[in-house]
Amino acid sequence: MKPNPEPSSPPLLEEVLFDSELGRFRESTLELVVSLARSRRRRRRQVRGAAAVVFSLLMVAGVWLSQPKPTAVKREAYQTVNTRPIPTGILVRTVGTTVPIARSESAQFAVVRTEASPRGFRVLTDEALLAAFSGRPLGWIHDVDGHRRLVFLDGTQIE
Repeated sequence: MKPNPEPSSPPLLEEVLFDSELGRFRESTLELVVSLARSRRRRRRQVRGAAAVVFSLLMVAGVWLSQPKPTAVKREAYQTVNTRPIPTGILVRTVGTTVPIARSESAQFAVVRTEASPRGFRVLTDEALLAAFSGRPLGWIHDVDGHRRLVFLDGTQIE
């Protein structure tokens, strides 16, 4: 709707001020500015999202790379050695030298048979254990893993 122009206005000015093209120009300019603002906002969101993803990947890579690397265990090749008993007193020759074989005594062993006790094991307290070896110097050694050992300070051992 055109306002009523003053009669003293030049026709060119009337055409510029009151033309319907001007309204369409304003609409298209407004649409262009709004679309540019939306695209900038969308681009900022994309850049922020990409930066967050890259930061997360760098953090994961840093944690993964800081983990200790497993070392390869080098295993030696094992060979099966078959031996025969050698009588005592025999010399073994190896690469031009002789080495006397250590003499061994005949093995002694005994077969021990046990039966299940109906009561099971008897648990000794620390005081009962110390009372069993009264008169001998002894002490407790605490291992790193929490176990304790009873040690005789005179160098003897329990057989």
